[in-house]
Amino acid sequence: MPLDSTYRYHKLKLASISKRKFKGKR
Repeated sequence: MPLDSTYRYHKLKLASISKRKFKGKR
C-alpha cells in the first residue's frame, strides 16, 4: 500500500521541520 510510503514521507518532513524549529529556538 502506498499509504505507508506517504506516512513515512510525512513523518520525515515533520521531523525535518521540528528539527529546524528546534535549531532556530536554540
